[in-house]
Amino acid sequence: QKCQKLSDNTDAQEFYTWCQEEDLRHAKTLLLLFSLSHLVLLYHPGSTFDLSYLKLFRILDTLRSKLQHHMEEALKVVPGISKEWVSFGRVCTPRMLLFFESPAIDIQPEEIECSYPKTTKKPTPMKKLQLSMEDMIYR
Repeated sequence: QKCQKLSDNTDAQEFYTWCQEEDLRHAKTLLLLFSLSHLVLLYHPGSTFDLSYLKLFRILDTLRSKLQHHMEEALKVVPGISKEWVSFGRVCTPRMLLFFESPAIDIQPEEIECSYPKTTKKPTPMKKLQLSMEDMIYR
């Protein structure tokens, strides 16, 4: 129904407004997920991480920090909630798991078995990529 309504309206401003509303709805949903979930799974059909997520994650972290006091106040009145939940303003610190449908580099069968080849102590290219991506997302 939304697609049909969108195709009926050819005004570019309405389309832009609709996109902004969808982005806001998406951000609110992620903020809720990061407040309640232990694990969040992010799926990508390709092999590259969409760097626009980093900006979104920074914005969500800023929002969460600003809303933390309100969350603490709301959680204080709920019976049976631990003090840690109240002080952090959320149930737990979530972990994000990234799933890429196709690998960025060729994986050799022996590299799947062990992240470090037995002959050298250097990490494999896949392990280097993994560690680099973890560091980038963490920062």
